[in-house]
Amino acid sequence: MSDSAQAMAPADADADADAERPALDDPHVYDDLGFTRAELAAAMRATYAELIAFVTQPAFVAVYDELWSRDAADRPRFVNEVIVNRAELERRGVDVPEGILVQTSAFGDRRPTLFAVKKFLPDRFHDAWENVNLTFDNEYDDAAVSRDPEMAWRRPLPVSIQNTLLAEAADLDAYPDVGAGDRDWSRGLGDTYYERDG
Repeated sequence: MSDSAQAMAPADADADADAERPALDDPHVYDDLGFTRAELAAAMRATYAELIAFVTQPAFVAVYDELWSRDAADRPRFVNEVIVNRAELERRGVDVPEGILVQTSAFGDRRPTLFAVKKFLPDRFHDAWENVNLTFDNEYDDAAVSRDPEMAWRRPLPVSIQNTLLAEAADLDAYPDVGAGDRDWSRGLGDTYYERDG
C-alpha cells in the first residue's frame, strides 16, 4: 500500500493488512524472494563492515573531528562544503570506495541529521531491503525526539530547509510538515542555506 493510500485508509484496514502479512519470523516469508533470511543478514553485515571501514579510516576520522570542532550551527555548512563533496574528501586524503554514497539526509522524527553514509545491497535483495546506512546527527537531547509513531513517521523536512534551520539553531519540531515542492510557510525563511551559497 502506498504511503498516501495508507494515510487515507481507515484504521481497521491496517489490521486487515497485518492479518494478510506473514510474521517476519515465519520461515515461509522468504520463500518467494529467492534468498534466505541468513543470506540477507550476511549481505547486510558485509555491507555494514564496508561502511564502518570507510568511516574509521584515519583521513575520514580527521575530517569528522574537524566537523565536531565547529559550532553546531556551522556544521551544516561544513557538511555541504566538505563531507558530501567527493572531490574535497579525496583532496583531504579520504578514499571513497565505489558504491559508497555520502549524502545529506532528513527524517520525519526531526532529529538533526547532518549526513548519512550509505551503500546499496546487491540487486537480488531489493525486494526486501535496498540499502544500509550510518547516520551522523548534530548534538541533540535524545529525549526531545518523539518516538510517537505519528511524529516519528511523518514526512521529513526537505534537507535544504532542515539545514537552514539547523544553522539558525531552530527547533525543528516547531515547523509543520512540508513537501519538497511546498514552499508556503518556508518562504518566511528567505533563501535556504544552499540557495544562498549555491
